[in-house]
Formats: sequence, C-alpha cells, structure tokens
Amino acid sequence: MLRDRIVILSALGTVTLLSSIYLVDMARGVDGITGAQHCAGMRGEPWTAGDFTAMLVMWITMMVGMMVPSAIPMVLIYASVARKAAREGNPLAPSGIFVLGYVVIWSLFSLGATMAQWALDRMALLSPAMTSDSQILGGLLLLTAGIYQLTPAKDTCLRHCRSPVRFVSSH
Repeated sequence: MLRDRIVILSALGTVTLLSSIYLVDMARGVDGITGAQHCAGMRGEPWTAGDFTAMLVMWITMMVGMMVPSAIPMVLIYASVARKAAREGNPLAPSGIFVLGYVVIWSLFSLGATMAQWALDRMALLSPAMTSDSQILGGLLLLTAGIYQLTPAKDTCLRHCRSPVRFVSSH
C-alpha cells in the first residue's frame, strides 16, 4: 500500500513537473520572443495546422499540469478500491488507466478551448496578448460565468467532486 502510494505520487508529480517545465520554457520562448508570439494568431496572421497543433499541445499541457494534482486524492482512493477489489476477485482497471481517462477528458476540453481560441482569433476578438478586444465579449463571458454559478448543474458537479469517497462508494 505504501509502495503504491509512493509510485502514484511520484508518477503524478513527475507529470505535473514536466508540464510545468514545458510551460515555463514555452513562456520564456526562443530568441526573446514568447511562445505565444510564435503562434500565427499572435502575429496577426491566419493559423496554420502547425499553429493549431502547437496551441492544442499548450492547452493539453496546461490542463494536465493544473488538473492532475487536483485528482491525486481521487486517484489514491481509486487505487485503494482497486486493490481491495482485486483481492476479492473483482479486478478493476489499473490506476494508470483511471488517470488516462481523466487526462483524455481534459484533452477533449483542451481541443474545445483551442477551437474556441481559433474562432475568436478569426473573428478578430483577441488581441496579440490573447485578451479580449471586445467589451461585449468580455461582458458576455462574465455574465455566463455568473449565471452558471446559480445553476443546479454547478451544485451537482460540486456535490460529486467534494467527496470522492462518497462518489466511489455509491458508484
């Protein structure tokens, strides 16, 4: 059990560290130009497939670097449940597969974020610093986020995320 915890924490810590190193290196850029300025949209040019791919890699790396640490408690709980289930003859998927599923979901979110960024750039609603050039867009995003705070969907998500033990035991 202790060995499993050490392996899981080391693996997730390494993934998080590598993500952070990549993002810091990208931000420092090449020849004094930041990574963001290398992207076509940041230069005022249309995106190429390479630009889209680079932005997608940035989004995925950022999501993995931020979201994997928040999943550590759930991964440790899952590993314990999987270990117990294996002892009882009902094996579950390995913890690595569980984490891979989590990363796939955040990668799909990253694809959506990249597509949204591309669309906003095409509509000339982003500045070279990737900020909104439209007060209307900024206001709509703020209003949307505020409305979401009042929805039952947000409460449902929080109810399931705040107590991973209860979620695992009931599912």
